[in-house]
Amino acid sequence: MTFLVTGASGLVGGQVVRDLKALGHRVVAMSRTCPDTSPVDEWVLGDLATIDWKASVGGIDGIAAIGGSLDMRSSAEAWQTCLDVNVLGLRRLVDFALDQGVSRFVYTSSAGLYRRPAENLPVNVNDEIRPARPYWTSKLLGEQLLTADDVAPKLNPWILRLSSPYGPTMPTRSVLPIFIDRARKGEPLAVRGTGSRSQDFISVWDASWAHVQCLLTDAKSPGPINLGSGIETSMLNLAKAVNDTFGNSTPIVFEPDDGSDSDRFVLDVSDLKALFAYTPMDLCTGLKRFSEESNS
Repeated sequence: MTFLVTGASGLVGGQVVRDLKALGHRVVAMSRTCPDTSPVDEWVLGDLATIDWKASVGGIDGIAAIGGSLDMRSSAEAWQTCLDVNVLGLRRLVDFALDQGVSRFVYTSSAGLYRRPAENLPVNVNDEIRPARPYWTSKLLGEQLLTADDVAPKLNPWILRLSSPYGPTMPTRSVLPIFIDRARKGEPLAVRGTGSRSQDFISVWDASWAHVQCLLTDAKSPGPINLGSGIETSMLNLAKAVNDTFGNSTPIVFEPDDGSDSDRFVLDVSDLKALFAYTPMDLCTGLKRFSEESNS
């Protein structure tokens, strides 16, 4: 089959491209930049907000809608960008998919939709939605677009609420790559308060695997699905795991609590396990693979 992957130069999109190619599928990749080492069959350069899909691609069997604006600010400019790219851009992609008769469609949403701090752990898909920033609001609007009566029956969209993916090509501004960089340099790893704040980290290989399973299945989509590891990792345990893999007895230091110490988070991934026998790797295994592929 031929699959279109948007956001193909990003962390998750790039891995989905590689995994689809490894399975023998034809891949049309779309992003604003084109990596020299990409294994794709065709590359489409463009912006999701402006691209003319009909003039750019054809013969598509399925779409992985992974790309989008990651503007995490709360400014008016961020609102405009997220709406233009993540909502109106998605609408144009959906219109193209419907026009082409595409019936395999996977949308990368975000676990940032959920209320924080969470009232109950693990967080399941029926828990309170309360997006705090324009980016997360745009992801919620994307979900609503895909589940609308004029879209869902034809497109059968699989919606994946992705938690915190990590891998060798991840952006450098989040806590995990900051820890890794400091551990490699032998610099102290700083955690706030007691280090109890937690996240659900998922390896890019597991995140991609789930996207590919949803693209290839003939089953009916059940609606939004959580995509994480289902394993809660505190910042203190994250620092210890990074130290074990990348550091050299790098000291861990405790800084004053910034109010986030009680913010715990982990996803209920039982739906994904029931649907696809999902068995996510633990953080230590994922970090070891991260290290190996970063150095290869």
